[in-house]
Order: sequence, then structure tokens, then C-alpha cells
Amino acid sequence: MPFRLPRPAVLAALAVLTYAPLHAQIPAAAPIPGQRCETVADSVRGPTPGQLAESRQLREQLVQIGRRNGVTEPQGLLLVDVDSTRKGALLFMHSNYPEAGVAQVTRAVGKYMESLPSGRGYQALIRVDGEYPAILPGRQHCAPVLLNYQERVDMVERVVRNHPGHGKVAAPLTRQALVLLVANREGGVSFAQVVRSSGDDYLDAAAEEIGRKLRFAPATLDGVPFDARFRFPMRFEIR
Repeated sequence: MPFRLPRPAVLAALAVLTYAPLHAQIPAAAPIPGQRCETVADSVRGPTPGQLAESRQLREQLVQIGRRNGVTEPQGLLLVDVDSTRKGALLFMHSNYPEAGVAQVTRAVGKYMESLPSGRGYQALIRVDGEYPAILPGRQHCAPVLLNYQERVDMVERVVRNHPGHGKVAAPLTRQALVLLVANREGGVSFAQVVRSSGDDYLDAAAEEIGRKLRFAPATLDGVPFDARFRFPMRFEIR
């Protein structure tokens, strides 16, 4: 359920929630071939004790909302994506909450965000059934890796063949859309949205559809999979 935040002003302090949550029961995994891994630099600043406490309180509030709605083990992945004008969306994905519970979660997080200092954009993932580990210096972080590469190539080719301009251009025409993806800890895509248009509505819609069908080896922190949000370029060549 999307929740549009009012204008203006935005958030500053939920910084701890930018660290994607891990789940204590997920086993560690070794990096796969081609996966980009790096040790978190000493310059990276971790959350303060106050931020950690605040994030735990928020997560517990969301868990309690689920239980009040009859959900014994609440689950869900929440995307917050707001710009510096406080315009954006709050979307609860893969939730086992009833509709009323989803609405209560989005209202609770929206209200919390309105209490934060104004003037900054904010993007984060919040998993109800997970903890909030910090990406701290010395930890090993591995980026997601696309697994169905050939399928993506085939989908792009089908889009190009079906494009209204196919066979009508004097020279190949290249267009690229930038898509915000949420690749979840299971490797699927929970969310896909064009954040920089290709300039072609047909291609933008196709880019989002393709994005939802991608599959990844998930991002990991110290070998444990976690949810990650990132921007993924989708290039089309109309011939």
C-alpha cells in the first residue's frame, strides 16, 4: 500500500535505518564468482547508541501493530523513499499483515518521520522480521549480483522488437532508464521504479517490468544475506 508523504520538510535522523536489516536465522553464504566484495572503510560512521535504541523502538512498534491485528509472527519489508521536499512514498512489501495493519504501519512510520528535522531526503529499508546491523568499519560487504543475465538480455530484445519505432529510425537510437530496485534477501526483486526516465514512456514501463523479473545473488554483510536498494541502468537500442 503506497503512502504519499506531505510536503514540505524532511528527515535527518533515522540514519541507522539506512543499514539494511539482517535476520538472525539466515545462514552465512560464501561470495559467488564475480561478486564485488569489500571491507567497510574506517571512514564509515556507524549509528550512535541513541539511533540504535530509536530504531529498535520503531521496529517494536511495527511488530506490536502486527500482533494487535492477529499476526503472531509479523513479517514485512518497508521501503521509505523521500526527497528533500518530503515528497515520496512509503511502501510495505511482502507483508503478512491484514490491510488494516498495513495502513497502521504506514501511518505510524509517516508520523515518526514527520517528527524528524526538516530539509533532507531520506531513503531506507526496514524489515519487521529482522534486526538492524550496522555497516561498520572492518565488516565484509558484498554487492548483489545479477543471476539471470541472459533472460534480461532476451527481455530487452523483445521490448526493442515491439517498440513502436522499431524499423522506422534512420540510425540506431539509444535510450537508457535508471531503475530503483529493491533486491530482497531471498534474491527476488520486491520493488522496481524508474527514477531517471529514458524519455520514452514505453521504454520506462518496460524497464520497470523487466526489473521486477530480475533475480540476484543477494547482498551480504559478513556473509549473511540482506535486503538492498540500488539503482540499476536499463539500456535499449531502437533499430
